[in-house]
Amino acid sequence: SSGINAESQSVLFSFFIRNNFQFSENIFPIGPSSSCKQLLFKLRLQALNQNITFKYELVREIKTDIHLLRTKLQSATTPTMYSTLIEKFNCNNEITKIAAKQRLSQKLNWLIYKYYTAEWSNWRPYSPNRWYEITRNDQDPNFRSPNLEPVDTVEPQVTTTTTTTTQHKVTHINIEETSIPEECKELLSLGPGYAVTPNFRGKNKEHIIQEICDKIAETAIRLRWNTHFKERPSAPTLDQHLKMISPFDKKYTKPPPTENLDLENRLVQFQETVRKILNNTSVSANLTRQQKDALRKMKSNDNLHISVADKTAEFVVMKKSDHINVTKLHFENTAYKKLEMPQSEKTAIKFIAKLTESLENKVNSKWREICRRRNLSEKIYDLFASHHTTLPTGRVQIKTHKHSSEEISSIPTELLKVRPIVSNCNSPMDKLTFLLCHLLNPLLDAVPSHLKNTHDVLTKLQRLSPEQLKGQTFFTADVEALYTNINVETAIDDIIELAGEHRNLLKLYGLTLTDIHELLEVSLLNSYFVYDNQVYNQLYGFFMGVRPAPLGAIIKMWKLEKNSIYVDSRISPIFYGRYYDDLAAVTSNIRKARLICTSIETEDPDNRIKLTVDYPNTRNDYTPFLNMEVKIGKDGSLDTRLYRKPQKKLLTLHYSSHHPSSVKEHTITNMYDTADNVSSNSTNKQHSERMIDELLLNNGYTSRVLDRIKDKRRNKRPNSSKNREVLDPVTTLKVPFLSDRCTAKIKEAAKSLQIPVRVVTTPGKKLRDILTSSRPLDKKKCPNNNCRTCLALNNNG
Repeated sequence: SSGINAESQSVLFSFFIRNNFQFSENIFPIGPSSSCKQLLFKLRLQALNQNITFKYELVREIKTDIHLLRTKLQSATTPTMYSTLIEKFNCNNEITKIAAKQRLSQKLNWLIYKYYTAEWSNWRPYSPNRWYEITRNDQDPNFRSPNLEPVDTVEPQVTTTTTTTTQHKVTHINIEETSIPEECKELLSLGPGYAVTPNFRGKNKEHIIQEICDKIAETAIRLRWNTHFKERPSAPTLDQHLKMISPFDKKYTKPPPTENLDLENRLVQFQETVRKILNNTSVSANLTRQQKDALRKMKSNDNLHISVADKTAEFVVMKKSDHINVTKLHFENTAYKKLEMPQSEKTAIKFIAKLTESLENKVNSKWREICRRRNLSEKIYDLFASHHTTLPTGRVQIKTHKHSSEEISSIPTELLKVRPIVSNCNSPMDKLTFLLCHLLNPLLDAVPSHLKNTHDVLTKLQRLSPEQLKGQTFFTADVEALYTNINVETAIDDIIELAGEHRNLLKLYGLTLTDIHELLEVSLLNSYFVYDNQVYNQLYGFFMGVRPAPLGAIIKMWKLEKNSIYVDSRISPIFYGRYYDDLAAVTSNIRKARLICTSIETEDPDNRIKLTVDYPNTRNDYTPFLNMEVKIGKDGSLDTRLYRKPQKKLLTLHYSSHHPSSVKEHTITNMYDTADNVSSNSTNKQHSERMIDELLLNNGYTSRVLDRIKDKRRNKRPNSSKNREVLDPVTTLKVPFLSDRCTAKIKEAAKSLQIPVRVVTTPGKKLRDILTSSRPLDKKKCPNNNCRTCLALNNNG
């Protein structure tokens, strides 16, 4: 330390103590004495106080500079210009100040936790996702309440209103929060969509490299076929067209000809280059050691059930027994019928397998009958025939947005509001329902009340002039349990009726509406599902999870609307639209709003469709609809801005999630674009942008990142359709995402070797995939005892 003044020595020494904890402990080979521990403790206290004093002095200097800047601006500009500049300055720097205060507050709490608590030797690395709380331990004689305020300093004003703690991002039901470790809460607060980096070492690395090489081999097959057909152009046959649109696994296809030797050489070079790139790639983990341990604990905990909440999309943690009781209680509703089941588990599994096989045969026989009737080829039959399927499985999602946070933490299970979901993936009807949706989805263009998205709502509202909107009010209504309250048989008839009226919109590939009617009946009227080895039959309504359910619900509601509000001139509103079960309209008073809903309800012959009206109390109140809220001024002006449900947690794509940087940037850009599009004026734009800022700052993004993306948006030039090159069709190569640098190298290799592929990366496993399951109690099991195949696969049968 020779040649350094005392003040510099003090600063350097405090920096050394704060940042070299492990080294300071390792000075003593056999462990430090108690006096040395006390000395180190005092040194850390002094270092922390010096650091706080230094930070406060910086804040004072910055505030002084800002004050001088404002004084100069005020003397150099007019009062109007000065007020405008100050307003813009405050607006642009508000989020930056909040973020800085938030980070300083968190870092300060961590320093206090590290140096001032009794267990200072057990400190953990600082994590911006964790909320640090300091508790006093009066029973520890070595612990003294420190004086955190340095002498002659400015009191810091830390804003914590925009910080959401971990417990506010996770819902606990009938579980004490203290019973869940802090590391588990911290992990769950990252959200269900948080992607975890893969283990890219050892055998796992070899497995991932082999997986990517297999993807390249699959892409090479498609490239060969593309080259073959490009040299011999012809219109695709019907089975080729349906094969291209089908997302299901295909049967064996003959290999393409390898006649283009130049392409073959380039494909071999590309695969070798990619393998070299992958061997030189390393992936850094985005979970700490404590978070990895917490993930393992939660996966192995059989007493807790973790699911994703309905609409609010946060993790819900509750006892497994409570979740089973809630689910079974809902399925005891009169809308469901329990089938008599065998007593033993093995016999029940055989009963389920036999029922699945009978449904599979029923669906396949009807499909084969129609194919033969319409002279469709065997290849088309094979594309949508069912085989090796499983019975649909039921579950429920907790509607956390229907309960307050205080109520749901200790609510009786029988009072929980849930949404039933029936997973139809790989069910006997899955393939045919996909075909039906592909054929019938164009009918949505024939439903004038159907709203596609928020942009569609805004476009239709903005077509109305202020003269038309003057004296009117925007209101919304919600259809209660739409899917489960629809008569499926009449809904099928309504679909066929609408298809007959707009036959020109449909391309049925040789099928008739009679065939479509038969396929709809066999797909939608066999509503069997299983939960906890108990088979249920849904007597009424659509499965929430079957593909044609949204289409059937939209057309059924249109039939009721067409016969009510579209023919009654007394209540016909100047604007009416519906997004599935959420409808919106513009009318003059609440009486007409209720009359609109009542007239729709009375058209339902089963009296099961019920609507709940949400009408603003005053004209100054906004009415929320989808992700915006709307208000009509006294002069007929349309006032809109971004809306986020108060119950919805501050969760989105996290900054440290294992996604490509381009995906995160595009996600944020789309958020700000949506905020701009739904905001009717500059004031509302600032309000909407602040909501996006708050959301992103609570998900690991810094103000610097947000400012960079905002500047990029401002300087972005509008896309021009001119001077665009017409590119040949390319094949998509999907590879697991490892790092941005690795993806860029693979794209560069494809470009340099002139391989016409579009490289698309897929993120790793998300926390939702690791911790939750759509079949929590009904894993596929073999009905046979001592099955050789199961034993060979290390399965317990």
